[in-house]
Amino acid sequence: MKCRYCGAITPPDEERCVKCQRLTVTVPPIHRSSAVPAAEPQFKETPPPPPKPQVVAGSGAVAARKPSQKPLFTSESPRVVAIAPPEPVRASAKPGRTRAPMPANQTSLDFGSPPPGRLLAKETDRSKWYPVAPRRLRAAAAVFDAGFIIGFCILFAASVRVTLGEMPWSLKTAPYWLAACVAVALLYKLAWAYAGVSSPGPRLSGLSLVSFDGYAPSLQQRICRQLFGFFSLAAGGMGLIWALCDQETLTWHDHMSQTFLTHAHAPRR
Repeated sequence: MKCRYCGAITPPDEERCVKCQRLTVTVPPIHRSSAVPAAEPQFKETPPPPPKPQVVAGSGAVAARKPSQKPLFTSESPRVVAIAPPEPVRASAKPGRTRAPMPANQTSLDFGSPPPGRLLAKETDRSKWYPVAPRRLRAAAAVFDAGFIIGFCILFAASVRVTLGEMPWSLKTAPYWLAACVAVALLYKLAWAYAGVSSPGPRLSGLSLVSFDGYAPSLQQRICRQLFGFFSLAAGGMGLIWALCDQETLTWHDHMSQTFLTHAHAPRR
């Protein structure tokens, strides 16, 4: 048998095409006429029976009643316990706490004020008569002092060379040379602090040292400033970098010693 859809040859005992799987058996047409009536369905749906009318007592009229189930328990049954309806929730009789009066000297919080410009900044109680020196002038003063310290280190190395006749330089002696350079720098800074004057670097830059209260710093403040300055440098330079984010561009040793450099005319004690 030849498929009429794809043209493939299908065996006569197959109902579907071996190629396109379509039915190959043709259904003969059904002719309907008066001689061949339409076939009736084998099963017919029977409608449900109508409800039986009930006669209302005392009247001849017939009324339909909806089916209902009888209650399982009656109020006369001794096993049924009646449950009282829930009572409405009453308000608590506890007296409310009275609010304490606000003191007359208490001020309100100002939440509408804008935040500070720098979150890492901390305002210090510093005298406003002497402005903090610009960072470029303080950097120039540090460069001048570093130059003097390097010069003294070279003089120390030359004196060792003249005394020993040779320069003892090796990996074993490197820590000693480093300790000697730190000692030279520390003596250089502490000598000017004990003298009660600034080192040559700030003086060449036109800077003066003043305390936070606006007076000339004491001997203790000068010594603390030099020692804390080495601490700021030993901490990876973080004490000096702090001036970039501080509100008044002060360093760690400025805050610790309560002193700062100014380019204005500072008072003398």
